[in-house]
Amino acid sequence: MASIPALASRLRLLRQMKNWTQEEFGRKLNISKVTVSSYESGVRTPDAKTLIKIADLFDVSVDYLLGRTDGKNEGYASEVLVSKDEKELLERFRNLSENDAKVLLQLARILERRGRISDELNPVSHITSEQGKNETGISNSHGKETITFLDYLEMLREQRP
Repeated sequence: MASIPALASRLRLLRQMKNWTQEEFGRKLNISKVTVSSYESGVRTPDAKTLIKIADLFDVSVDYLLGRTDGKNEGYASEVLVSKDEKELLERFRNLSENDAKVLLQLARILERRGRISDELNPVSHITSEQGKNETGISNSHGKETITFLDYLEMLREQRP
């Protein structure tokens, strides 16, 4: 049987990554805060049905929870290497409402099609295009078109079906 310390520490880590209290985590599983605390301290071990619920909730494998693998998902041979920013983006994405998540995906697709955000400009306040000219044909000092982020959001709104 897998070690209880691995399960306890992974449960605590996963819960903390979601910024959930033990009470919030318990509500999602229909168990008490005391039960969550006993799982995280290694005093108790969840039954198989609860382990599956926990794995589904955190999108990890039961093997990962039990410490039998370091890969969070069964389909991966090892952890996928992602940067700190990518991890933060994914975590923030998972905390969005379904509608906001769709808007963010649409924004990412438009950014992909539109071109890259200029390294010389603040990515939150300006967005540039690769063509280097705005609709009037005027270039800025970087040789790239510059629009404000608010203008960009307005463009997004206009592109909605």
